[in-house]
Amino acid sequence: MITTVIPTYRRPVLLARAIRSVLRQTYQNFQVIVYDNASGDETAAVVADLQASDARVRYRAHAENIGAQANFISALAQVDTPYFSMLSDDDVLLPYFYEQALASFRAHPAAVFVASPVMLVDERGRVLTVNNRDWPPGLYPAPSAMLRMAEREHVIWTGTLFKREALAQGLIDPETGMCSDLDLLLRITGRHPIAVAERPGAVFCVHPDSPSSYPRLSLYWPSWTRIIANAGRDPLVTPSVSEAVQAGLERRLNRFLFLVSIFSSSRGLDDEAREAATVFRSRDQRPGHAAVLSIVAVACQRIPGARSLLSAVIGWWRWRRSPVGREQRILDHVPGLLALDGAATRKDAAA
Repeated sequence: MITTVIPTYRRPVLLARAIRSVLRQTYQNFQVIVYDNASGDETAAVVADLQASDARVRYRAHAENIGAQANFISALAQVDTPYFSMLSDDDVLLPYFYEQALASFRAHPAAVFVASPVMLVDERGRVLTVNNRDWPPGLYPAPSAMLRMAEREHVIWTGTLFKREALAQGLIDPETGMCSDLDLLLRITGRHPIAVAERPGAVFCVHPDSPSSYPRLSLYWPSWTRIIANAGRDPLVTPSVSEAVQAGLERRLNRFLFLVSIFSSSRGLDDEAREAATVFRSRDQRPGHAAVLSIVAVACQRIPGARSLLSAVIGWWRWRRSPVGREQRILDHVPGLLALDGAATRKDAAA
């Protein structure tokens, strides 16, 4: 039995799409539990409509808004089935996600979670890139996945099916902010083996309001300092591994700070660009990198068209990394997956 956990707040149309993607799973032994953070809109009615046609959909609402992170923590604390997954209300699952993950568990019974690649898709239904595509499928003994995530891209839990025992390492740490998923994944992979599946299992929708569209400084600072500290606290992880993980996270944080400053300059967020640059300079002593931030900031403020040019370069750089034709075909062959209340799919819109 699988529990799909969907925390939500005032996104009833997107929520309905997310729920429908779960109901389309080829593996059918699941329940969907929506945790409404006191939306006060038509969310309850939307869920009730779906409940009327499928009793596996359940609804729990907070009497008052407790905050997004507290809503996630509350939802995880109530998981009581052998398996669970976390689905944001603006994302969707591909139909074979649970079937593929359970097959991986049968092949690798020691794993405490199975991570599938996740497509990052824009509002037009175009696949921009694929998260953890370069992770070869198979078993990753502890702490190999922990080391890999510290230094490189970490898996997205939207495409991850967990065994309930993964929560033995604790729930979300409230002090780790919007990157609390990384903190939890690091704690789990420091002690347990995990598996990676071959085919993409979920779609992460990139839109103007999502942190993945243009990350803000608050996404990384100062919450990543807590994640780095947590990585060194597990007594069952050897000191050498803890030090390597912390060093990798430090390097990733510095890269993010540099990019946040550049991205903010391209969007006219000059105060945020300066703040990110200041934090970056306090941590990274390479003068060349600091000089780049200063030059970019001045150019964007003084040269007409510089922001637009920088924005175009960033767009090319972010989504240039690998061909996505195979993944686009997979997405396009699931009709209506991204449709909102009968809105056109990508294929329909192009016709």
